[in-house]
Amino acid sequence: MTKQKRGKQKTNKNTKPKHNMSEENNDPLSADVGDKELTKMPLLPADRLLRFEIRKPVTAPTKKDPAKNMLTIPCHLVEDTRGTDGAVVHKGFPIFMRYTVTPTEERSAKQIAADIGRLCQALGIKGVKVIDIINDPKTHLDGKIFDAKTRIVPEKDGYPESNTLNPVPLA
Repeated sequence: MTKQKRGKQKTNKNTKPKHNMSEENNDPLSADVGDKELTKMPLLPADRLLRFEIRKPVTAPTKKDPAKNMLTIPCHLVEDTRGTDGAVVHKGFPIFMRYTVTPTEERSAKQIAADIGRLCQALGIKGVKVIDIINDPKTHLDGKIFDAKTRIVPEKDGYPESNTLNPVPLA
């Protein structure tokens, strides 16, 4: 067995630190925190058929009007895909489907039931009432996998372009 010398480790004075924060290059850690490109979310191309998994759906009051409820369904990509910019969008990336589930002048109970019904048909859910899905979405939707076509929602009210999903009913 050979003995190892103890003491200071040798360092190379010519070695650069891993991140030099003063460099102005394409290093993401050198980006200005106010740059909107830094926090830009991936955008999936329209009309792409992809598979999603629902995780932790919830019905809760809306921020604007606590008297109205919204069913929020986080749908996570099941496999990697490419965004509109060509970059990889990784498995697990969420797209949120949101349904206002309180009838209003703009959305009738019949329209709400049709929206929830289309989703349930894509999930293969039968024999459950729409109100049961609304009142306990986690029991009925959590962990379900479905196919959907992507759509692009244009920029609106200060929110950038984003994706939404159109569930594809099972054959």
